[in-house]
Amino acid sequence: MARPSWTEQEIKEAGSIHPTLEALDEMVRSIRQTRSIEDHLALIGGMFSSRVSDATLRELAAENLKLPRNHAADLIENLMLQDWRALLPNIPQPTLVFTGELSWHPLASQQFIAETMPNASLEVFSEAEGGSHFLMFENPSLFNKKALRFLNG
Repeated sequence: MARPSWTEQEIKEAGSIHPTLEALDEMVRSIRQTRSIEDHLALIGGMFSSRVSDATLRELAAENLKLPRNHAADLIENLMLQDWRALLPNIPQPTLVFTGELSWHPLASQQFIAETMPNASLEVFSEAEGGSHFLMFENPSLFNKKALRFLNG
């Protein structure tokens, strides 16, 4: 979540998708109130490319709804309130950062992560490759191929 004092550059680096506390609160409230597959699809549908069928999205939504909504909302809220940027330079382990052209997180934030960590590299999936927010779901074979190449490299 963007802090009021942040510059536009800091907002991009942090990958802030909620510009205000009110916007985050609205998202958290929506998650807590989600009870049906249709409600859940309204929240997550935009995180996938058009490659994912409606039937598959409905199955995924049904699985997601197994997690109690209060827990899901608490997880999202906690995640969105954290700012881990200062810790990134202290992670020496080789790291592969994945993102997709259609991810909700700005590409600049993922580039910042990869550039700030001393031993990180970045893999960007195109839209045609299923490069959504959930690229590992949309194109598991490509994701696994790149992850295994990195791990075995």
